[in-house]
Amino acid sequence: MRTLLLPLSLALAVSSAGFAGRAHAATVVYFSDAAAFEAAVGPAVVEDFSDTSLVDGLALLDGNVMRIANGKLLDTAVANRRTTLDVSGFAGSVRAFGFDYDLAPGGVGPGLAVTVNFVDGTSMILQSAGPSPSAGFYGFRTDQAIASVSLSLAGSGADSFLLDDLRIAAASGAPEPAAWALLIAGFGLAGSMLRGRRFNHAPSV
Repeated sequence: MRTLLLPLSLALAVSSAGFAGRAHAATVVYFSDAAAFEAAVGPAVVEDFSDTSLVDGLALLDGNVMRIANGKLLDTAVANRRTTLDVSGFAGSVRAFGFDYDLAPGGVGPGLAVTVNFVDGTSMILQSAGPSPSAGFYGFRTDQAIASVSLSLAGSGADSFLLDDLRIAAASGAPEPAAWALLIAGFGLAGSMLRGRRFNHAPSV
């Protein structure tokens, strides 16, 4: 048993070191169809803006003229301002986010730049929402926990927009693909060390 414990401990140490030190770019999958998004991510919390009270865990930050009216979130994207949808208050690990958007209230502008801010403090600029199509669904899921999503002007000028039916989905507890790779590598190393010890202790003839 002692022979097994040492390589196993080493395997776990290698895997743990990889978890602590890895800095890989997040994997992002995009959706332009709400049904496909819902099928892929499973149950989601939905904020429909039917009133000014928000679902628990969601906060609206920054913004320009941001307000909730007629069952929609309305704001106007201008230079150096952003609308931030903060989901860091959710109890679970949020890894999927989507919304219905309409860029036409004030005439179609350059569209919205979308930035996802992760719990670990890193950020990633995603595909823009619009300007074509000027209305539709925008969603994504990722393998890293999301703290917030920021919307800003994708070009020059200004762009008024409406958002509706924010969809926020928590991740399952399954390890990330990179975590599985590290675990497999660690246990492979443990197996190699075990085989080497058996050969070294083979009786001589």
